Amino acid sequence: MARKEVVLQADQQLRQGHVQQAMDAYREIGHLGRIENVAEFLRLRQHEEESAGRLEAEGKWFEAAAKYKYLCTLYYDENGRARCQCAADRCAEEGHLNALYEQAMEAISAQHWPDAEKLLGQIVAVRPDYQPVAEPARKLHRTVRWRSLVARFTQDLGTHSPEVHHGKLS
Repeated sequence: MARKEVVLQADQQLRQGHVQQAMDAYREIGHLGRIENVAEFLRLRQHEEESAGRLEAEGKWFEAAAKYKYLCTLYYDENGRARCQCAADRCAEEGHLNALYEQAMEAISAQHWPDAEKLLGQIVAVRPDYQPVAEPARKLHRTVRWRSLVARFTQDLGTHSPEVHHGKLS
């Protein structure tokens, strides 16, 4: 009966994130099956954390976000789950901003100024200081906004630019 009570308390400690205390309790009563299960589980979690960190470092944002989401399920305690959820959210946002930035660069290359303006505006709305390369997104957004405005005015004028007369005034 006492052994069963110790197992229940150790399980409770495990759910609260006190892994070392739970492992000590399992050792105390000689519950080798639980010790092996928890040890294997901790190795799996460590491997998954390293994998998520590697994916994030490589800039594979959506894959890293998915891995961190999975890691949320591998934590016994709320702090561990919250930490993994924050990492998943951070990677998902970074992936989203990166995708918008790439689309904006393609629009700029194709001189589709309104599209580029819209995409960069979305980036600036989420994170005004976003700067994946030398040019900050906010500065690019200003530049593209002006180009879009100029393109609209020249489009309204037609395909011909206004004529400039260089004759003498009489």
